[in-house]
Amino acid sequence: MKNKRFDFYLFLLSFLLIIALSLYFYLLSTYNKNLKESTKPYESMKNKPKVGSVNKNINWKDLLPEIKKIISRKFPDIYLIEDLIITKELDINNDGVNEAVIDLGYSGASTENFAIFKINKINKPELIKIKEKDGNIKEEIFVRGVGGAGRYGFNFDILPEYKAIYKESFYAYNSSNDFCKVEAFSYNEVGDYFEYSEELSKKLTEKYCKELCLSVPEELKGYFINICKF
Repeated sequence: MKNKRFDFYLFLLSFLLIIALSLYFYLLSTYNKNLKESTKPYESMKNKPKVGSVNKNINWKDLLPEIKKIISRKFPDIYLIEDLIITKELDINNDGVNEAVIDLGYSGASTENFAIFKINKINKPELIKIKEKDGNIKEEIFVRGVGGAGRYGFNFDILPEYKAIYKESFYAYNSSNDFCKVEAFSYNEVGDYFEYSEELSKKLTEKYCKELCLSVPEELKGYFINICKF
């Protein structure tokens, strides 16, 4: 009789333990689920850039329609191709966010226009600014190409190691207006623009003009005598 009573109590205790454990795990899973749901808004906020900070995960392709509107508003006389082309994405000023070089389309028979965009502090695309030698600060359209049967040309490029952008150009018609030059602009963090650098401009001009003169074909050398020593 005692054994039967003991078995009954043991069964009852086991039954109650199973119920208690089941209830515990149910309550635990419900708590975890509610906790996960309650933290979702905070998780999503973590993925959003803080106000005044720049979002580093930029999809420049998605911004092309907005970029086209900006160019049309600021430079209404510039011809724009239907679908703007991103030719390069790179971090010019070493802030961890890529700038984008945008092909705007042909500006003449053999020249093309380009713009360089950055992301500003409110995470909108914005044309980069340059500060010229005379102190004038402006938004720039860059040109690339050669015309006049090879007697004038324009180019631009980027030097991330110098946090710089530069423009190359030459004009060679055997006239008093002939020139060969490079204008380089290094990033000014305080002003958030690219400022004319005399030292870098001089260094790049020497290299560019030397290479240009070496590439002049024999039939055009007469046009280049004011900028080249043949």
